[in-house]
Amino acid sequence: MEIQMGIVTGVIIIIFLAIVAVLWARGEEKKLWNNGFCPACRAYWARFSTDSQGGRGYKCVCVPVRRIWISYAVDK
Repeated sequence: MEIQMGIVTGVIIIIFLAIVAVLWARGEEKKLWNNGFCPACRAYWARFSTDSQGGRGYKCVCVPVRRIWISYAVDK
């Protein structure tokens, strides 16, 4: 019985850590997205590509050219 409780506790901890990691990653992408504006020059991000898994690539016109890749729905 103790072994099963240890396994259940371990699974719960792993699920919790996965949820925290996803929330953290989404928050970081939201900061990068900056409501659609490049933080360096305040111009709109221009979409330049979409990868095979649905990630969207954006670039800015400032020098040096800045690029970001967004996976979560922070840009919609």
